[in-house]
Amino acid sequence: DADQQYLESLRDGFRLMSNYLYDVTDGQMYLNKVDIYDNMVYWGPADVRIYASNMQWPEAYVYLGNIPLGGGIFRPQADNTRINFPRIFYFNSYDGNRNLTYSLYPYDWTIAQTNYGGLNRVYPPSRTLAHEFGHYGIGFLDEYCKCPCRPGGIDNVFPGNGTPVYDFGLMDDQLKENVAQNSEMSCAAIQYAIPARQVTCQWTNRGNRSCWDYFVWAFQDTYDGIFAPVAMPTTQMFAGPNDAMENLNYDVGELLTGAIHNYNGGAGTIVVTCLGWHLYPQPGADVWLFKAQTPRIYQGQTANNGRIRCLGYNDGDMVYASSRFVIEGKGTEGWLFGEGQLGKSGVSNFQNTYRTSLDGDSLNLFLRAVEGDYPLIYATSLSTGTPEYILYTSQPFSTNPTLELHPDDYPDQTYTMQPTPTGYSVSISDSMGNSGMFTLLALDDSAYTFFVNTPYGLTEIVDTAFANVIRGPQGGCELYLDTLNSNLEKVLILSSSYPAIRTGLDPQSEQAGELYSLSSYPSGTLMGSNSVIIRYADSDLETQSEENLKIFKWNGISCQWEFVGGSVDTIRNEVVASIQSLGTYGAFPTTQGDVQDETGNREKPSEFMLCQNYPNPFNQTTKIEFTLAKSGFVSLNIYDILGRKVRTLVSEHLSSGYKSALWDGKNDSGKDVASGIYFFQIKAGDFSQTKKMVLLR
Repeated sequence: DADQQYLESLRDGFRLMSNYLYDVTDGQMYLNKVDIYDNMVYWGPADVRIYASNMQWPEAYVYLGNIPLGGGIFRPQADNTRINFPRIFYFNSYDGNRNLTYSLYPYDWTIAQTNYGGLNRVYPPSRTLAHEFGHYGIGFLDEYCKCPCRPGGIDNVFPGNGTPVYDFGLMDDQLKENVAQNSEMSCAAIQYAIPARQVTCQWTNRGNRSCWDYFVWAFQDTYDGIFAPVAMPTTQMFAGPNDAMENLNYDVGELLTGAIHNYNGGAGTIVVTCLGWHLYPQPGADVWLFKAQTPRIYQGQTANNGRIRCLGYNDGDMVYASSRFVIEGKGTEGWLFGEGQLGKSGVSNFQNTYRTSLDGDSLNLFLRAVEGDYPLIYATSLSTGTPEYILYTSQPFSTNPTLELHPDDYPDQTYTMQPTPTGYSVSISDSMGNSGMFTLLALDDSAYTFFVNTPYGLTEIVDTAFANVIRGPQGGCELYLDTLNSNLEKVLILSSSYPAIRTGLDPQSEQAGELYSLSSYPSGTLMGSNSVIIRYADSDLETQSEENLKIFKWNGISCQWEFVGGSVDTIRNEVVASIQSLGTYGAFPTTQGDVQDETGNREKPSEFMLCQNYPNPFNQTTKIEFTLAKSGFVSLNIYDILGRKVRTLVSEHLSSGYKSALWDGKNDSGKDVASGIYFFQIKAGDFSQTKKMVLLR
């Protein structure tokens, strides 16, 4: 839902996108017709879904199988393929997006429309939308740049400082300044001329075809008896049909037809200010708009000044906000929450106050904090086919908590959770649809009710095309599944920003991004190579370095976090790790698992090898060295004499070379292990080797 001004700006953005497509394809492609509907009309079959959220990460489905074209316009809409996009996108990370969507109002989809070199590196959102269309409509698989650790990634792209060394045209790096070189679709003559670059997802999964070659192969054909050739450019260094992208001599955007269908003409925009601890503005608060006849609409997160513009509101709508925060003087995290009714003032059902301005253009929402220490872990299970919602607690509540189910496409339902040895759980017997939100209601130490919203996405794999990339709510998590897991029928991803139990972690460790519970039916160990990506904002970490971020998994039996490992991309704000099973995952800073590269000027090793640790026996710390003949996923684990794993030292993608890791004689929970004989085992591809060491206290 949105007002007319925003819808018209969105239409102008599609016109700009049409010009951009025309330019980067050297006149081969433009948009002919776009119909825009608000109020979720035709939401199901839509090719592009524009969310009210300013935190939705741009994403598009790409089919990896043998069908020649993309995952969207050439395939049935029933298989849940489309482009997902935020209200506007400035390609400036989560923090930049939530701040700019407030400060740069009205939302202008044509911002910097002729300045492709960047206006303080602010680009028209239509350019990013064109990139996603490259995935969705054409089937391109290239990305801006890819770490080796990412599925389908580019090897040897990132030097030590993490800077990409080349780009890919239509799927280019929007943060680069060399506009002319980046303006076209990638081709074999330029970008893929070097063999080391021929390892991208596009090249390896599209029959050794560049984007241009793939475009020709897919579209050059005879239509109605007329052969329609695709004119290949002779070079990728020209900026467009008139070689001047910033001074276009054409405007195919004006040829765009279609209509704007505003189904809620009375909807407006209102500024909501969230005030938290000591009435300070609360940045990063999640805000939802609850309307009478439509699903709960996630608006996104407040800017640094605690404000957010809520789209599509009507007087009488309810607004809910919540946020994690650091408690002053304790260094631990707490939870702020509150509700208010737009157009009114008063005290809510959650005992927080709210006040609408006299002119009705803004609302102040005074959030209250949960009283007591109630960190939680949220999890789901599909092991029986029936969803189960699981809550791990550090202490029981005074009464059994209530769980509300708010599906996007089905009626709301309410459940009472039942106690378990580790917390609470409940089976969900009603239809969840493909997306929605759970709301947990519980009593704190003041006997007041507080709420926690946990959005979810449920992917049903019913098509013969196996969906190997499954995204969590708002695109903050991505699950990459090997095609060997084609037996899976459903995958459920639940997200939570509520403060987590810290058992197994440094108590002071800060959480990056949200926690994600991943479950599937059938359940069990995953086959092949699988990975999970968690996205985060710079503001998530106040005192700790993002370079130390790793992935951890919650163990529901021992009720503690266990180290998984992984790698962090500080440019794209992503943490990625290989996984062999589903569960609840989170990203936290740690020095555990740090691997040192000791290759230096030595030649690349020709074989894999695990060296004997030294010193051995040891008392405090021992060093383990190993060599890798080629890059790949590596695990290095410590086991006791009974074969029980006590510590994961390495669990991540590593480049080839000479490496080392230290073991400080502690287990995965950070506790000292007893004196005795231990074994350390390395696995890298088909290579596996085990050696013995002795710890003497």
